[in-house]
Amino acid sequence: MNIPHCESEPLVSCVIIFLNGETFIGEAIESVLAQTVSDWELILVDDGTTDGATEIVRRYCASHPDRIRLISHPGGRNMGMSASRNAGVRASRGRYLAFIDADDIWLPERLETHVEMFERHPEAALVIGPTLRWSSWAKADAPWWRPWATLDERQVLGLVEDVLLDAPGVATHFLERHGAGMPPPCCVTMRRDVIEAVRGSEDRFRTLYEDQVLFFKFFLEQPIVATGRMLDLYRLHSESTCAVAGWEAGDRAARPAFLAWLQAWIEERDIRDPALRSALAAEIARAKVHSEPGWRPGWARRMFGFWHLESRQAAIWCLGAARFNRLRGRFGLTPLANELETLIPTGGRPQKH
Repeated sequence: MNIPHCESEPLVSCVIIFLNGETFIGEAIESVLAQTVSDWELILVDDGTTDGATEIVRRYCASHPDRIRLISHPGGRNMGMSASRNAGVRASRGRYLAFIDADDIWLPERLETHVEMFERHPEAALVIGPTLRWSSWAKADAPWWRPWATLDERQVLGLVEDVLLDAPGVATHFLERHGAGMPPPCCVTMRRDVIEAVRGSEDRFRTLYEDQVLFFKFFLEQPIVATGRMLDLYRLHSESTCAVAGWEAGDRAARPAFLAWLQAWIEERDIRDPALRSALAAEIARAKVHSEPGWRPGWARRMFGFWHLESRQAAIWCLGAARFNRLRGRFGLTPLANELETLIPTGGRPQKH
């Protein structure tokens, strides 16, 4: 795609928020520079960094002063992920807005593909795609006795592709899947005017669910379109926000607050879709049961329902993906949204499909 560069109003505004992350942030920026679409700007939002990441960003800004900008909160404060994304949105000028976290990677055709989706579906407010849960980046340092630890897992959204999906069907879809298969920020592109219309992210969600709050504002009231192309690498590592929060345990602790916000937002916007309200009620009840101190699931649910990522991958390595999913079904566990249908034990970045 040959799109002319426009310095005043770029086609796409890319936003990276970061709190430290000197190890990976250069790779994230390089993946933006490598995009086949040239009409973009990159805004990096420093959320109180104390390591060398800010200096790395400054060097990129000096090398590309017309395309890359660094902003920070007053006094260099840490304001949280939602406030940082909102700051990036306010500073942006593009027609479309795409987020990439400081430890993730875009493949070169990522922006081109999403822009083409918007062109084919001009009514769409958001384009969504699958990602690769990327563990093989660390294969060189993984011990030989943990071969499952560097399996790459291709996410499957479970959405009909390349057709306009009306609201609030996508919101209901992800609620019925208990949040499984929800994409990370790196594989979503939004119309900037719609972000402003829905008031952006909610600042009180500082870490977990801050992205889902923004996504659901779109899912509930805006038409979206999904692509089946995997164009993003979502890096899994021990210092990520999800890892620090405790993976599944952290998610279970944070989900009730998200669902309470979602219920209040649906009431505020007077969204009366019966399927949506039924799915939300069921999910609130489920989250309440899982958060009760006395809740004790059976051994099978403990084994399969609450394994952390590595334990799950070990089971897949031993059983195979299809057998693993069948075994989950026998014990009444919800099928995984990603179905683990493509596991790629590579030593580096996967090839584009």
